[in-house]
Amino acid sequence: MVKLMIIFFSFFLQLLQTNHSLEIRITGVEKVQGAMMIAIYQPEHKFLGEEGFLFKMIPVEKTGSLSFVASVPSGKYAISVYHDLNGDGELNTNLLGIPREPYGFSMARGSFGPPSFDQASFEVPAKRHITIEIK
Repeated sequence: MVKLMIIFFSFFLQLLQTNHSLEIRITGVEKVQGAMMIAIYQPEHKFLGEEGFLFKMIPVEKTGSLSFVASVPSGKYAISVYHDLNGDGELNTNLLGIPREPYGFSMARGSFGPPSFDQASFEVPAKRHITIEIK
């Protein structure tokens, strides 16, 4: 009985540590310039902060949409994306703080400011494909 419990526990731990492919598709790309800046956050990171689970920069080579696949362990995630049109590495805003470059979030879009982590979050492996429309 003890051996069976050890085997079951070991199998359960392996499931928790298994990475999953998460496909992120970004739509609404209108200009072939700059790069798409993608940030993936877990609950222990400050959402939209300097530290996250993964940061990725993808050169924009066509309009329409672009995709990339991230390898992530099971867990809760939220994603932010912006199209860095001028290549300065920052989301440019106007005097009121409203973004001048296209942006989007996983699962939600804030009506007055960005969504919270909980509003933008989703679970992996329950969800393995995310489409984010930038505006």
